[in-house]
Amino acid sequence: RRVILERGIEQVYLFGDCRPHHRVAVRVAKTLGLQVVVFEEGYLRPNYVTVEKGGVNGFSSLCRTPLYYLSLPEKGERATKRFAHPFTRMAFFATFYFLAGWFGRPLFPQYLHHRPFSPWQETFVWLRSAWRKKLHWRWSKEVENLLRGAWSKGYFLVPLQVHNDSQISCHSSFDLPGFLASVFASFARHAPAETRLVVKHHPMDRGYSDHTAMINRLVTDYGLQGRVVYTWDTHLPTALDHARGVVLINSTVGLQALHHQAPTKTLGMAIYDIPGLTCQKPLDDFWHEPSAVNPVLYKNFRSHLVHTTQLNGSFSYPLTPDLVDDLRRILECEPSALNEQATSSPPEWRPQAANARPVNRPPGFPSQVGL
Repeated sequence: RRVILERGIEQVYLFGDCRPHHRVAVRVAKTLGLQVVVFEEGYLRPNYVTVEKGGVNGFSSLCRTPLYYLSLPEKGERATKRFAHPFTRMAFFATFYFLAGWFGRPLFPQYLHHRPFSPWQETFVWLRSAWRKKLHWRWSKEVENLLRGAWSKGYFLVPLQVHNDSQISCHSSFDLPGFLASVFASFARHAPAETRLVVKHHPMDRGYSDHTAMINRLVTDYGLQGRVVYTWDTHLPTALDHARGVVLINSTVGLQALHHQAPTKTLGMAIYDIPGLTCQKPLDDFWHEPSAVNPVLYKNFRSHLVHTTQLNGSFSYPLTPDLVDDLRRILECEPSALNEQATSSPPEWRPQAANARPVNRPPGFPSQVGL
């Protein structure tokens, strides 16, 4: 607060809004009436960066009413610039970042990072990630062939998020073990007997965690032998194309699932958890009645995202004049263009949870977690 007042700061820019330092910065800035602008990895990936005023993800001011998006005027498609080898560049900058943080520790002895901050630990993690990718490559390809072949439309996909994702800790009532236990319990009791559950590891979490033991234990606990597959690097678009439905917490994979017209159920707060896009019924009912995605609503919602929150760029590439103009345009958007609320929803897209039949749930399993 003192720094803001002494230096006459008018705007605060952040990368992410859930880190401890950032939560304080947002709170102080808003009490002083300053504009907060948050950058984040793209809602739409790859080739996009998210920038929103006020907050992102669960703190976003994006409208959650379907009628608002259905009433928007049609906007032309914008050409998307693609970026080659973003991982290589990201790895280079990440290495430099960790080394600078490690060797600069004496200059900032009281600094606390939001996660482990050792370059040596990160090096080990990414070497292990590369080894696991090679180790599981053949199995991942075998699963991919089964998904597009014999199992097509006969499985539900469960894409996992990074174990320490702030989307989980700040915008859901789950951790990964709790999420998986809830999904397995519901699937065992209510999913059609001929369906399978395909659990996909997050590629950025490959070096940090291995859920094999936990999944095997859940399979045994719920009697799901032969019905659950755990895969590491199976091609995600293929898995989405052939899935009967997708169950996740609040990952941006949900937006990819909607793009592939895959029925989607979220169990956490998500910007796309909107009637007509995602299923609003309890999870127990989703296995039998996965709600179809409204293609017009999705098209309008995606177009609105692109025009009001997405920069066609990459954190690993330099700014360009076009990108600067794009950023200026987004920051000059009127607030009403982002959070205007319609007064009602079309009847066919109203949440149906209130009228759903009662179901039995394992202890701690939420009836419906959402916005």
